[in-house]
Amino acid sequence: MPTSAVVNSEEILDSIEVPIFVLDVLPGEEFRFRRLNSSHEQMSGLKNEEVFGKSPYDFLPERTADTITKNYRKCLSSKAAYTYEENIDLSTGPIWWQTTLSPIRTGDVITGIIGIATDITEFKETQFKQAESNAKIKALNDDLALFTSTAAHDLRGPLRQIGLIVEMISEGFEDLGDGKTELLVKAGDMTQKALSQIDDMLSYARSLTLDLAPHQTVDLHHVCSDLVAILDPLSTKTVTIPTCQVTTDKAALQIILRNLLDNAIKFSKSRVGVTVDVIADRDGEWLVIKVSDDGKGFASKDHPIGGAPHSDSQGAVHGFGLAAVQQLVEVRGGTVWIDDSEFDNGATICFQIPGQLVASAR
Repeated sequence: MPTSAVVNSEEILDSIEVPIFVLDVLPGEEFRFRRLNSSHEQMSGLKNEEVFGKSPYDFLPERTADTITKNYRKCLSSKAAYTYEENIDLSTGPIWWQTTLSPIRTGDVITGIIGIATDITEFKETQFKQAESNAKIKALNDDLALFTSTAAHDLRGPLRQIGLIVEMISEGFEDLGDGKTELLVKAGDMTQKALSQIDDMLSYARSLTLDLAPHQTVDLHHVCSDLVAILDPLSTKTVTIPTCQVTTDKAALQIILRNLLDNAIKFSKSRVGVTVDVIADRDGEWLVIKVSDDGKGFASKDHPIGGAPHSDSQGAVHGFGLAAVQQLVEVRGGTVWIDDSEFDNGATICFQIPGQLVASAR
């Protein structure tokens, strides 16, 4: 009988070519890292000796530790597997992960959590680029449809007049056997065919519509927390974010919030706020999201919405990314505008996109 090899749990984890981490759950919902497998070490740049027995707050920026600890607590409170996307800036740089947390039980008590992470950075970047490309393509298609309908309208009138003139000439026209009657018939037929071709061209132009991404449920608190953890890892600003779930175009929302929060945090003095509301009209339901800061705000001549980025007297560039934001919003039938800041000073950039408010995220 061959002797069976004894394989310990660490060797098993290291043999799996997917990033895996194991946490101990201590009383008071405290989490301590027990183990990173070799794939996780390679992908994240973290080492076992750096994290073993430590809380996320011991080696990560406070905001990053806040956002990942909330995920651990959600798994703990649900007592079930929890899968989510997160964008974390570790020693190797920002990485998009799709993470699944599963509770480890000792009897009826959850004593640990095992996390399996997949690097989806390339997928998310492709998704974002596709959303931006779709916005540009749809804008071009809208321009094409407008041009086509205008041209068709301009052509239809004269062609109808030609058809009427041919009919008037044909009435009582004497056939002298010189082929002019046949020419009139052909002229009438050609006019009708031309009108028919214009109708076909209009139908084709209308078919050049781009289906936008289907709506998905988005944890707005989770998305904003991840973004703020990367944009302000040292918690230099006070940022308030909503705790709710919405359904909308997820990729577009992530791009828009990334741009707006980046600007707000960069130009604020100390405070940034995000609020969400929902309105309904005959066109459906809309999310109204506002991103405010307490910075210097915009002079009326400096409003970046609808225009190019500009610089102030100190050379600080305002409006970076706002053209892309405006395009993403308007392609979805929404609008972007600037309002008075929710704070004493600063500015509030608002956008309205199709979507629904689902529920509180907590």
